[in-house]
Amino acid sequence: RSEAAVKRADPTDLATLAGDCITDLQAVARQAQVEIEPELSPAPCSGNASLLERLIFNLVDNGLRHNVPGGRLVVSTGMRGRSAVLEVANGGDRIDPEQARTLAEPFRRLDRSVDGFGLGLSIVRSVAKAHGGTMALTAPAEGGLRVVVTLPGQTPARSAGPPVEQFEARPALTES
Repeated sequence: RSEAAVKRADPTDLATLAGDCITDLQAVARQAQVEIEPELSPAPCSGNASLLERLIFNLVDNGLRHNVPGGRLVVSTGMRGRSAVLEVANGGDRIDPEQARTLAEPFRRLDRSVDGFGLGLSIVRSVAKAHGGTMALTAPAEGGLRVVVTLPGQTPARSAGPPVEQFEARPALTES
């Protein structure tokens, strides 16, 4: 389902969806002893909100599970030009950059001791592609993984009605 093109695209904001996912995963973060650092600026786009929320949930959940106690997880949203951007970067062990590039393949996992089937990042890539976007993975030299999802931004709707008439407000009555 995540690989099919989105047939109905509704206005949504990646910042709102990311905030909801962060709230939902606070207990997981506490248990993993990972501090979530949200940097959420508006990132309006159009799409299937349920699929986009699944995309964000998968990234935040992966960032918590594949981290180290006392680690951090930065979740940021914003606009770059006309694109809505979500970035999730976690701490953790150093990953070979060549291995990092393969992590979006279905059933690909670096650590078999962690629960999961290795589908999270392939789902993220499929959802991004279905929304006309991209996903990029990088392995920072200091460790962990950085995932950047870029989607076409939503263009602001223009008012179809007549221009709003400007008027000067009258002072309020203060005496009776």
